[in-house]
Amino acid sequence: MNDLQKYLGAGVVRVVTGHYQAEIVIVDRKDVDRILRRLLPHLVINKQQATLALEILSRMGENSRTNRISDPDYFKILEMIEEIRALNSNSGGKRKFLSYNPVTTSPQMKEGVSSSKGLANMLAPISY
Repeated sequence: MNDLQKYLGAGVVRVVTGHYQAEIVIVDRKDVDRILRRLLPHLVINKQQATLALEILSRMGENSRTNRISDPDYFKILEMIEEIRALNSNSGGKRKFLSYNPVTTSPQMKEGVSSSKGLANMLAPISY
């Protein structure tokens, strides 16, 4: 894993000794974008997820603190996240999610996820 992390030039290796698992954690958007583009021609099973993730990154902009996402882009990102969940999920992504307007926090009719959380939390279900 350490050699792979060095080859990719990003992330950190995290070892979970209790479960005999290791993973490379990459959080920087630019690194994720660069690595996905590098891996995309070699992917077979997760190619659709990688393509969708690249589209999400392009719609989000470069600076996570100051960029603004338009409403159409925001809802398109939610749709793409839902597509990734459906491709990854054993249940086919059948669980429902609510989307909240990031300004008013009022529930929208559109299914999605809470925008007040980071992308990492966007895949977690909201109870209602």
